[in-house]
Formats: sequence, structure tokens, C-alpha cells
Amino acid sequence: MLLDLPHLLAHLVDMSEILEPIVLAGGGGGGGGGGVEAPNTLRSRDYLRVMMLVCEGSVVGPPSGDILKDFYIDDTPIKNPDGVFNFTAGDVQYTTGTQAQLPMTGFGSIEADTDVQVEVSKSRGPVVRQITNTLDSVRIRFIAPEFRKIEANGDLNSTSVQYKIELSTNFGAFIEVVNQTESGKSAGFYAWNHVIALPSGTATWQIRVTRLTDDPPITGTGDKNKFYWQSYTSIRSSRLRYPNSSLVALSVSAEYFKQSPKVALMWRGKNDVRIPSNYNPTTATYTGIWDGTFSVGFTNNPAWVYYDLITSERYGAGRYIKAAAVDKWSLYKIGKYCDELVDDGKAGTERRFVCNVYIRSQEDAFKVINNLSSVFRGMSYWAAGQVFVVQDAPRNLIAVANSTDTNGPRIYTEANTVTEYDESGKMTSAPFNYKSTDLAVRHTAAIVSWIDRGDYGKVKLESVLDDANILKYGYRPTELEAYGCATAGQAKRTAKWVLATEQLERETVSFRVGAEGALIRPGEIIKIADSTRLRKRIGGRVVSATSTSITLDAPVELLAGQLYYLSIVTDLGIQQLIHQFTPSVASSATIINYGTSITTIPDAGTVWILGGDITPQLFRVLAISESDGIFTVTCTAHNPSKYAIADSTGTLNIAAPVRPFPATPDTPGVVQVEINTGFVTVFWEPATSFGIKEYRVEYQLNGGLWVWADTTSYNDLDIALPAGNYLVRVRSIDMRDSYSSYVMSGGFTIV
Repeated sequence: MLLDLPHLLAHLVDMSEILEPIVLAGGGGGGGGGGVEAPNTLRSRDYLRVMMLVCEGSVVGPPSGDILKDFYIDDTPIKNPDGVFNFTAGDVQYTTGTQAQLPMTGFGSIEADTDVQVEVSKSRGPVVRQITNTLDSVRIRFIAPEFRKIEANGDLNSTSVQYKIELSTNFGAFIEVVNQTESGKSAGFYAWNHVIALPSGTATWQIRVTRLTDDPPITGTGDKNKFYWQSYTSIRSSRLRYPNSSLVALSVSAEYFKQSPKVALMWRGKNDVRIPSNYNPTTATYTGIWDGTFSVGFTNNPAWVYYDLITSERYGAGRYIKAAAVDKWSLYKIGKYCDELVDDGKAGTERRFVCNVYIRSQEDAFKVINNLSSVFRGMSYWAAGQVFVVQDAPRNLIAVANSTDTNGPRIYTEANTVTEYDESGKMTSAPFNYKSTDLAVRHTAAIVSWIDRGDYGKVKLESVLDDANILKYGYRPTELEAYGCATAGQAKRTAKWVLATEQLERETVSFRVGAEGALIRPGEIIKIADSTRLRKRIGGRVVSATSTSITLDAPVELLAGQLYYLSIVTDLGIQQLIHQFTPSVASSATIINYGTSITTIPDAGTVWILGGDITPQLFRVLAISESDGIFTVTCTAHNPSKYAIADSTGTLNIAAPVRPFPATPDTPGVVQVEINTGFVTVFWEPATSFGIKEYRVEYQLNGGLWVWADTTSYNDLDIALPAGNYLVRVRSIDMRDSYSSYVMSGGFTIV
């Protein structure tokens, strides 16, 4: 990861006074007009000295193994990869953050820099600054924009300036500690300093700087020796080890810089992250079956970065969340999915998800955990005293014959959901309630920001366009930050996944279940076999069963030559396959014979599912809530094809799912009439074809003309009718405004 160290220092906790860098500048140069220029005799006597806290805990260090090649000043490495130096480094050292590390040699002081930025002028009088602290010395730094004399004939020669520095202790008399004349010539920026020893102990010191030489002329010829007190540095001598902290220290001549440089570092981070004992983080491979134990080392696999941060008691949430309360087995599956190689879009491969993140400030724990889980498309939640994490990734959704595997998908039909009826037996709430997502949340372009390590950690943008849907809906961009992302390929995969999810998963559904709802988890993939949507009943309750046959609560329509899968839903809500068969002739069957004995005999009342020519719809659980023992489950549609779209490197082509309309809408079911005092209630079975939006209800009095009563989206209607002989008819209307044929009620009389 590339670290922006000046920004890092702004976030150090309780170390701002001892680890701020002393960023110094200096330089020289030449030039002239028509006269004779004397040679420059002054070089800046300053050094850029920086001591930086890089990381908590043990680290690997510079990726190249040579700190000089991985330390950048103004985007330039101190040493090139070929070994050629760009700067003459006085000294560069680093520690790897171990408990027993030694102090760095030559950096045995704690320094804090304070700006002054005031011109020292004889006419304006002395410049005074006050310091209160426990210090051993102070460094006074002066700078001059130029330091020379312009003669009347245009010659450029040396100049000089005399000044003094005085020190007062605890508001006592000022004592002169420096009286110096600075002489020489520098056509450009010039810097120098003085280190003043202070009496031991804590005190209040006042430092007074006075110019003794007359001020130079503002314009024209003469001495050009105006100088500024730029800063002072408080110094406390101490050889500290800083155990469990990785530091980098640099000392380099300031002659290379005319202003404060930007310092950056390429660094391979924490080397004490807990990783599976069978995992090789260098090759991102796993050996054998994991026994649940851990080793420590460096990794940028986001699953194990997540686990380390959530369980560390030093810098993470481990004081509140113990390792035993984290579902490490799910993280193991997630980690393996992250390490799978995918096309990087540059004729090569890279791991699917890599986490290169530098956490340099205190944040809300839940926010950090969610940010880390977003790297691998995950979601965290707390349930039953544990932290669970789920990933939006491909799942195995096939039920296996006679299997007791509880990782299969749960399946729901009208038979195992809660449906409400009124006293007359009419349905008052549908088993499944669907909603389409708003068009405003279906974007057609995604712009993802990511960090480019190859360009000094600069933020880059990667954009993906969904051309087909731009033609339909227009340019609707969304802007995203790919947390921890350091490659264009990973950023592009993030953008494609977002667009594919929004375009392919366009609806939500909610339904209610009983006590089984306590077992449902967010992120889980489930199946819904809604007969109203599927236009065919493929589920119900078992009436009775033996080892050779099963009796269903309603007949099922079987097609000749079609392979069918008969499953039951276990007490855990899991789909379990018990029989598969292919009818030789079409039939309507209530009893299904196995042909051979089975070992799993379902109890009466068990939910059954018949798969084959009709496929239940997939949904992903978003939330579960409970009230009075009834659980409401909210889900979003799930389309597994989005994973291949996200990993692909070609042009984005999202084909949204299309449910075909039938040529004409299906007719409603049997129409019945209930006669009440002053009105009648007409009710009917809903039409089962896709896209039904409402029903048209008409009545006929005494054999006369048909009269429109009302149009309703429900499957019942109350009508106030006078006395007479009546017929009622109903037909369905779909979203294309196509009409079905009428279904007639029996005749009835109102007296």
C-alpha cells in the first residue's frame, strides 16, 4: 500500500508532539544580468529529517527489500530500481514493529516543529516566541529568499547580515546565546539553523531574535539579505524503542528542495495477521483440509484482514468480540473465493478480491467492519451471540437425493407461509407480496474510484457503461468508492457487479412464516414456488407416505418424457430430494410411486415440491423481523448470471430477465356470489398468467343488458343490487390492457 505520510502524521494519537516530521527545504542556484557574478559560496545547511509512525504491530517492510527504493520524495524514489541515486541520503532507517526492536541509531530525539514565518527586521524590532515544555534543546531555523549584493554596475557579489539570539528562562533576563554574522552569496533560496541547549527540567523559555544589520533596500541595488525566522523545533533527547510500532526515519540534505516536499512510502503492511494454518499467502493457495487453527503472517486477502481486525484486542474490536463468536468457517469459504484467479483485463490474471487499505484514523467499529466486508461483496450481522458474514457469491442450489445437507436452499410455497383469511374464509393477504425496484435505482453507468499504487497512490477512476440500457433509459451514472481496491481490474469488476445487480434483480418480495423464521439468515438464497406466478401448482402438503409411494394433497400435471424431481422441505426449511422420475405418458397424478424403496419417509403434513418443467424463482434474504411469533422475511430477486458478467472482461451486455405475456390473459377461476343484506359479494379465483393487473366485473338484471359494476385489482367485489334475477361475469385484464374471456356465475335472486 502507498502511504501519504504527511496526512498520516495528522492522525497520530498522543504522538503529535514527538513524531511530527521536521520538513526542511533548501537550495542554491545562479543567474545574472549584464554585470559580473561572483560564485555562490553558500549552501543550505539544513537537512530534511523525518521520523514517522507507519503502522501498529509487526510489518514486512519495503516490498523491494531496499528502503531507499521504496521511499519517495516528491514522487521520486531516493534510489532507482537500477541502483542509481536521485538524492544523497544521509541516513534512512526503519523498524518492523516487533516487541524487542532496538532504538534507531542517530534518531535519539523526539522533535516537534512549530512554524513562525516572520521576517526578522531591524526597523520592526525583535521577534519573540515562547515555549513551555520539558526540553533539552531547540533548533532555530532561518531562511532567505536570496542572499547577495547587487552593485551599481550590475555585479553580483557576497553580502552579510549580523543578528543575535537571546534566551530568557522563566521570564528572567534575556541572555545572549548567539551573535553571528552570516556572510556569503546565494542567488537562490538559502536556509541555515542554530541548535541552542536549554537548562534541564521543565520551564518556560522565551527566544528573542534581533537583526543588528540595517534592513536592505526594498528595490534597486544594494544588499539583498532579508531573512525570516521560519520555524523552531523542540527537541527532547531520548532513545525510545517504540515497541510494536513500525517507524521510518530519514535524514537527507535540504539542498534538493525549494519548498516542503511530499514524502511517500511503498510499504508491505502487517505481518502478524491471523491466517489459516493451511494457507500460503504468497501463492494464495490452500493445502488439504483446514483444521480451524491459525498461523500469523502477511496477507491482503480481505476475508482474513476482516477477521484480524474484528478479533484483535490491540487495535480492533477484540475487546468486545471474541474470536469464538466469529464464524471463521464462512470466512474460509469467502477467502478461497477471493483468491480465485480471474482475468485482469490486460491479458493476464489476478486474484478476484484483494484488500490494500491503510486505516489511519479512529472510526466507528461498525462502519469499518462494513467497509472491509464490502471489499468481498459481503454483509455482516449479529445473531445468536455470534458475528456472521455472508458474501454475494455463487452458491450450490441443487438438492441431493436422500441428503441431510443443511446447506441446500430453503424453499417456500403457499403451503409453508402464513396467509390470513377473514371469518368468511376469504383471503385478506396474499402469501407473497412483490414490489418492483424504482427505475431511479437502476443505473446504466458506474464510475468507481480506486487507488493506483503504481502512480504514487493517486485516486483513479474506472468507468463502465451499459450501452444497451443507456439506449432504453438514458445515461444514469452512479459513483462508487471501491474500498481497499488497488487495481483497475478489481474496480471494473465492482462496477459491473453493481450494474448487473441493479438490472437483473429488479424486485423484492416479502412473506411470513412461523417459528422456522428464526433459522433464516440475511444473505441466504431461497426458492419461492408461487403458484400464482408460475401458473402451475408445484407444491403442497403430504397426505400420507410409505417407502414406495407418496400421496399429495392435490393432483399435479405430469408431462410425458419430462424429468421430475420430488423433494420435501425439512423441519429446518431445507429442500431435500427424495425421488426423481420420468413419466412415459402424460397424466394428472395425486399418488406418485417410487418404484424402489426409499429410506426417507416424509410425515403427513410435510411440505412437498415438484421440480422439472417449472423452476422456482430465486431470492436473496435481506432482513427478518419478528412479531408475536410470526417472522416477516424480506428478500430481493437473485440472478446468478451476474457473477459471470462481473468477472467478464468484454463489453458489458446485461440482458434483463423478461417474463413473456401469454397471447391472451388467463381467465379467472370459478365465480361465486354471496348474498348479504343490502348487497352481494362476488369473489373468484385469481387468474394465474403473468401481468394481471385488474378484473372487470359486470352483472345482468332479469335477462337485460350487461352493466359494468366496477374494476378492481382484488379478487372480490361488493355490489349493491335491487331485487331481481341476476347473473355476474368477470374477466381479467393484463398490463397490456388485453382482456380474457368472461367467466360466468350461476344465476341468483335478490328479494
